[in-house]
Amino acid sequence: MAKIKSKQIDYSSKIEFLTPLEIKNLANGTEANDAVNKSQLSAAESAATAAVAAEAALRAAADLAINVAAAAESAARIAGDSAEAARATAAEGVLTADIATEKGRVDAILSLSDADKNSFKEIVDLINSVDATNDSAFAGYVVSNNAALDAETSARSAADTAAALRATAGESISSGIRADLTAEAATARAAEAAEAATRAAEVSRIDSRDLATEVRIYNVEGSVSAEIANRISDVADEESRALAAEALLSGRITAEVSRATSDVDSEETRALAAEGVLSASIASETANRITDVNAEETRATDAEGVLQSNISAEAAARIAADSALTSAYTSADSAITAAYSAADSAESSARSLADITLQGNINVEKGRVDAILLASDANKDTFAEIVTLINSVDTANDEAFAGYVLSNNAALSAEVANRIADVNAEEARAIAAEAVLQASILAIADTTTASNGLTKTGVDVKLGGALTSATNVTGAFALSLGTPVSKISSLTLATTGSISSNASSITNTALLGAGIVNSATTGAIADSSMSRTITTTGLLGAVYGADYSATFVNNSLVSKKYVDDNTALATVSNKSMTASIASASGQQIASGIIATPLLDSYVQVFINGLKVKVGDAVSSADVYFASALDLLTAKAISAISVGDVLVRGSGLGYATDATDVIDYDYAV
Repeated sequence: MAKIKSKQIDYSSKIEFLTPLEIKNLANGTEANDAVNKSQLSAAESAATAAVAAEAALRAAADLAINVAAAAESAARIAGDSAEAARATAAEGVLTADIATEKGRVDAILSLSDADKNSFKEIVDLINSVDATNDSAFAGYVVSNNAALDAETSARSAADTAAALRATAGESISSGIRADLTAEAATARAAEAAEAATRAAEVSRIDSRDLATEVRIYNVEGSVSAEIANRISDVADEESRALAAEALLSGRITAEVSRATSDVDSEETRALAAEGVLSASIASETANRITDVNAEETRATDAEGVLQSNISAEAAARIAADSALTSAYTSADSAITAAYSAADSAESSARSLADITLQGNINVEKGRVDAILLASDANKDTFAEIVTLINSVDTANDEAFAGYVLSNNAALSAEVANRIADVNAEEARAIAAEAVLQASILAIADTTTASNGLTKTGVDVKLGGALTSATNVTGAFALSLGTPVSKISSLTLATTGSISSNASSITNTALLGAGIVNSATTGAIADSSMSRTITTTGLLGAVYGADYSATFVNNSLVSKKYVDDNTALATVSNKSMTASIASASGQQIASGIIATPLLDSYVQVFINGLKVKVGDAVSSADVYFASALDLLTAKAISAISVGDVLVRGSGLGYATDATDVIDYDYAV
């Protein structure tokens, strides 16, 4: 099959049909420059639509995954911040306790090293405070030695006192026993001499002990002086060690304070950041709560509207019921009145008939009397004469007539009495029936209860209440909620299950104006019919109450705005461009693309109106796109970006020049 090359057509002219013609049985195009038929175009459109839908689904899924990941990350950050805050608080408590312990130790050392010891007593007190064990032993020795010396002195004083008493007693004895006393005196003197010798020996011994004690005291004082010197040296050494320890501890404390300050600063920075995140979360939560409150307020307002509508409907029903009851009373009164009227009419008719019959009988008898009078030749010119005549002529008829009149009057009286009795009985019956009816109404009002969606207040039963069982409203009749003249304000359906419809058609000329609100996050609206037609005023179709595109899922019914926002639009740029001279492959044909094509979209090139094949990362096609800095490397169609230029490929069978027109077709 011969093909027409672009160079063989004069594009200054055009092929034009006088009337629109349809080209049928056009084969599928297989080459880059072939025409395509409608089935190929429809398939391409379907593929593009499916690709857009798939991309939208992927993006929605990706957005959902990002939102879930962000929520998880936020929760993890909050948990980590809480754990870090707890750890920092515990570490600060331990650090504070350690610092307090070290400070107590330093204070104890300093309290012993900063005193000015300039007297013996102060030095002894210092030594005693430093070496309480040796001081206690030395003090015990001195106390026990003083106690022994005091006991010996007391014994000697007691012996002297006893000797003096005995001498005084001997001097007072009588002369008779003076010799005995003299002997006793000699004995006493000898004893005293012995005692004196003993005492002298004891004094000598005591003096020796005192000397030894003084020597020991001197030695002790020497030891004390040496101990004091040692203690002073030890104190100086301890003071030096304490100063060194204090300096070391001060350095450690300074380092620890610096570290703690750094930790506190870090914790403060982290806490401020966490507070910022928390503030943002609180702000977001506050906004969400405000939205929820507004939604609840709207729902409550709608519910109040529905409740008011129910109350109005119930009030109308009560008015209708009262009207029906009044009509029943009126009908009963009308029936009683009609019964009275019928009885009176019947009685009147009976009386009229009786009067007519009586008058007929009288007329008959009057004719007979007149015939008698005409046949009689007597001159009867008075009523008495006539009566006498009649009585004398027709006694039997007179008696019959009199009997009839009497019986008729009796029957009339009986009939009147019966009618009066019947009327009285009917009246009594009607009164009794009204009493029974009133009692029945009151009994029904007292025993009537309301349930399963109805509420009873006094004798008033109205709509509104909890359903206690499954309820069906059946019958081949219409059920209307509002009329075109009197519309209900709103209709709310809140259900844990689904809403099903099995109707041949659904008509609502004010669907868009009234609005349909489904506040549930999940659930189905089922329609068991095979097909359904929705007709709206203005031919607007079903319209969302707001923009819900941010929360669409895979099976969401998208809106026009969503499609417009997410559907690629063919660009109007890079049209009618003048081609460059390209006599060999690898040479630039046209200027760079103005915008980066939509990801995974299409890129088409037309030379003089004929589509040419664009290489996808290959240079063997008719043309391909490449970077202006590297014309020999063909780019993939998905990698084409703004500024890339069109290059002649090895598949293009002709050269281009300035007479050729280049068009790019791509979506952005």
